[in-house]
Amino acid sequence: MDVRRGSYRIGIVMLLTGVGIPVVASALSAPSNVCIDVGGTTVCESRTGPVKWNPGHYGLAWAGVIKDSFVNKIAKEKYIKGLRMQVYWRQLEPKPGVYDFSIIEENLSKLQSKGKRLLAMISYKSYNSAGRDMLCAPEDIIAAGGTQHRLNKGGKQHVCVARIWRKDVRDRFISLMKALGSRFDKEPYFEGVQFQETANNGGREDVSEYRKGYNPPYVAGFTQQKYFDAIVEINREAKKAFPHTNVFQMLNHIQPPSGIRTPEEAMRKLISALYGVGVGISDPDLICCSTSPNPAVRVRSEFVGKLPMSVENQTISKRWSKYRQTPDKAYFAAVDDPKGYHANYVFWWLHGSNVPELDYGSVINTIERNGGRINTACPANVQCGS
Repeated sequence: MDVRRGSYRIGIVMLLTGVGIPVVASALSAPSNVCIDVGGTTVCESRTGPVKWNPGHYGLAWAGVIKDSFVNKIAKEKYIKGLRMQVYWRQLEPKPGVYDFSIIEENLSKLQSKGKRLLAMISYKSYNSAGRDMLCAPEDIIAAGGTQHRLNKGGKQHVCVARIWRKDVRDRFISLMKALGSRFDKEPYFEGVQFQETANNGGREDVSEYRKGYNPPYVAGFTQQKYFDAIVEINREAKKAFPHTNVFQMLNHIQPPSGIRTPEEAMRKLISALYGVGVGISDPDLICCSTSPNPAVRVRSEFVGKLPMSVENQTISKRWSKYRQTPDKAYFAAVDDPKGYHANYVFWWLHGSNVPELDYGSVINTIERNGGRINTACPANVQCGS
């Protein structure tokens, strides 16, 4: 692996082959098996670590370099421990096997200089934005049919999803994770890696026009079981690449694979698998008052204290008005509600909003009134460091 300024390269890359990348060996503590009972089934996990463990409240930042003014702003906030940024696969691998981690490096450097930490959501899906509609995967993977696309009413790109259920696509993404782990796992202020929500539009055939209520058939070779297994494999390999760093999988909706009766049962099975590979769970939609439609939230309480948990408070006005949310209600749901999110990490939208209650000052004041309270106990499937 040739290291350049902000970029990494593997020697010979064949199109969509998933050629592996050497990973710098990390010194790990001796693993110890920790087993839990899930619905009468024993699930065991071999822990490695220690994992950087700095639970608390973090801000959200989307794709790109974070502005200095925003970094300087949160640097003054006692209870904001850092930011969770988003970065797309294609931004990190602009050419086959050539990696450019400069966006993460620059953001990490800015935050670390202020004593703040960084988590990165590595995205192989993009939604609702013509400006980001081809960033879900490198150009050669898109050209080779390794992605799924769907158009909105105006004919502009609406969804781009990498077909991770295909082994060639998945292997390439895993190679990226190995390179990222080699670069960032030992960085003390690089707190975590996160993957996008499980809801999947990518299994459907391409749609050239938007039609309300129209669900096209699944693409050839796709099954819910393959998708389910792909999520687990990506997280397992990511955790191997990041033994000292938190790895989170966002969960919201997933169609049950064959033989599983309900979404709740599917989520219970998926969370158990993530527990077994040392990974935590997250949720893209912080919804108060025990009213979340997310089946993963409905089974979260079964896993409290067993794996790391996080949640995002995104700015979506319809959702806030529908559930009559306030920052105080959101805080209670995230941290204290027995039927809520039991979060160790909460990611807050801090950039202002068309929701008056969600402006920067209101969120910061809510966190301060609660003394930055958070669930800090080390989960069973990780060994916590600092």
